[in-house]
Amino acid sequence: MSRLAVRRRKFRRYFSLAIVSFAILITVISVGMIFARGDQANDVAENKSDATKGSIEDEAAKLMERMTLEDKIRQMIIVEMRSWSDSESGEATNFTTLEIPTSEDGAMSDDVALDSEISSEQATSIYDSTNNVNDVDTPYVFFSTFHYGGIIMFDENIETIEQITALNSDLQKVNAETGGVPLFISVDQEGGYVNRLPGTLMPGNMAIAATNNPDYAALSGQIIGEELRKMGFNLDFAPDADINTNPDNPIIGIRSYGDDPEKVGEYATAFSRGLAEANVAGSAKHFPGHGDTVEDSHVELPVVNRSLEDLMTRELIPFRKLIETDVDMIMTAHIVLPEIEKDDTFTLSDGTEMPLPATLSNDVITKLLREQMGYTGVVVTDSLQMAAIQDNFTPRLTLKYAINAGVDMLLAPYNINSVNAVRAEERLVADVAAMVNMGEIPIERIDESVKRILTLKLKRGLMERDYIHQDRDAESAEALRQVRSANNLATESDMAEDAVTVHHGADLLPLDQNLHIYAMPCSEYQDEIIRYTFSNTNMKVDILDRGKADSLAAASVPSVLVITTCNTGRVNMLEEALNHSLIAVAHDKGIRSVVISTGLPYDVDDYPDADVVLAVYNPGLGFPGGPYPENIPAGLRVLFGVATSRHAGQGVLPVKLK
Repeated sequence: MSRLAVRRRKFRRYFSLAIVSFAILITVISVGMIFARGDQANDVAENKSDATKGSIEDEAAKLMERMTLEDKIRQMIIVEMRSWSDSESGEATNFTTLEIPTSEDGAMSDDVALDSEISSEQATSIYDSTNNVNDVDTPYVFFSTFHYGGIIMFDENIETIEQITALNSDLQKVNAETGGVPLFISVDQEGGYVNRLPGTLMPGNMAIAATNNPDYAALSGQIIGEELRKMGFNLDFAPDADINTNPDNPIIGIRSYGDDPEKVGEYATAFSRGLAEANVAGSAKHFPGHGDTVEDSHVELPVVNRSLEDLMTRELIPFRKLIETDVDMIMTAHIVLPEIEKDDTFTLSDGTEMPLPATLSNDVITKLLREQMGYTGVVVTDSLQMAAIQDNFTPRLTLKYAINAGVDMLLAPYNINSVNAVRAEERLVADVAAMVNMGEIPIERIDESVKRILTLKLKRGLMERDYIHQDRDAESAEALRQVRSANNLATESDMAEDAVTVHHGADLLPLDQNLHIYAMPCSEYQDEIIRYTFSNTNMKVDILDRGKADSLAAASVPSVLVITTCNTGRVNMLEEALNHSLIAVAHDKGIRSVVISTGLPYDVDDYPDADVVLAVYNPGLGFPGGPYPENIPAGLRVLFGVATSRHAGQGVLPVKLK
């Protein structure tokens, strides 16, 4: 090769290296600029978020400037009104409609309506006196006179989708026309075991965890949230973030996502995110964890002897995850934690000295939840009418302890069902105001809470709606179209089928659809669900008499015995013995036996003698006559091979068996 050729080759090599180096340099500079722009964009987004939060808090502060002390205290209370008793006849009727007085031309009567231009401050000055209580003879007068922070709805308030939508619309309208801050209209709509409304029922937390698909938790929250919003609700006391630590727990059970703290946190956070996407406030419950109790705080005061270290490694993990994702509210548990509350005590009726329960404990609410865990959102109590509180504290003392502990909202100190109950509630407002004036409750403590409450109402857009001119009939019609839509029902069905967990006997499935079915449901309501499930098929179904172990005597083959169990915390030994005797009769007659666990799935191990055992995670609490939850129908569809979901029957147990 000539010397010239060699020089040319070297030149081409160096030139190529120079081009590559230049390209790398340009790429590095470009990437650096992209990251720099990304950082700038993130900074701008964070600054914008901070600015938005700041502006909302400023607006909340301005609203507070117009409030009297009594206004602020009422804003901290969510009332309950399940029924109303007429002062003259004494007859009680469920509170399902707000009967608004009208004059002959259809306008509100002048003698009961406030001018819509009257300010909140003026309205309060006119109506704050408890002397006015004697004139509160209807729910309408109550809501147009006293402006509380919100209301919680129960079964007694709910008849149909159209009815509850109209009631919620009327409540906001009357409240707005009389100068009130928009109400939190709340409900317990967890899905599964806890459904107050006849919407898309959703399979429930433990069932969703059994699908092993956290996207289902988010979708469940979103569907529930969207349907609630259509019906006029803006606050859902969900998700349940308790860990089902104790298999004998009588109150949490299948309301929990399971016994794995990380998984419970992941799924509860996903559900909360789904609610937020529907612009409905959520409230995680029951802090600091109600899953390790054998008592029900509705009827007694549970004691949990767990150290802070233990709680940090289990019960508090889901709440920490929810706090990190800015959950709107956290609901307290009425449980005693002797290892956490070490400063303040009270005395039981038998003379025993006990630490204050978590709801009333500064060590739990302020020191643990606020200071140690960094929570800055709204803290709400569980119902203050539960026996754990009501049997041990007067309402006045309950509110004093709760507010000083750091609680923001007080759920249902009374059931407002008559003028006497209104008098008691208003006296409670006056008592709290007196305690503030006497220095027993710092005014700063009231202002902190009210600012958080108003900030959340602004964040969720409650102040943006024109409640006075809304069309209640159009809203009811829209809710009827959107709630329980075909898409939502299909999603519910898929979730329920994917949750079905076949514990043993999968090799025998699907069963022949020509089998004669002898069903032994564990409740009359399940009898209704099973009949409904097979109502549009040609399959033969007989419901057996639960009280007779020999009720299979007349059965013929080919047949299958389907038994459902309702384990909701403590296994019913008599029920279990009867089930085993029926399975034995079935085996003697050559009949297939199936056990469907519809409650907590710990009992799937109790039936090794059954041919097939599966779990569906909901004993069926829906509505007589429908709608029915999909869990039991989904289990039956898996059993007979007619399920349509892609992962039907592939559920996994969300708890470890005993």
